[in-house]
Amino acid sequence: MCAPKGWGASCRKRLRSTESLLMDSTDSSVSFDEADTRDAEMHSVIDEWIDNLVAAVDEARASEQFQAWLDVQQRFHDYSYRLW
Repeated sequence: MCAPKGWGASCRKRLRSTESLLMDSTDSSVSFDEADTRDAEMHSVIDEWIDNLVAAVDEARASEQFQAWLDVQQRFHDYSYRLW
């Protein structure tokens, strides 16, 4: 992920920690050896991943930096990116 220009160091640091959290969760291998409990274990792990993702998105949406970025984007919604 890349933070938009003008975002402070604290926001970039938070993005890096979120990236590492997501990378850690995708890089870890999970095994479900017991056939009897495999379905429940898989759903439990997936639910945990979804909860972590929802928490990270909620934190990002609540941040002042993200709100400021949205305010800027709102002003340039019809601006062509090809002109940059």
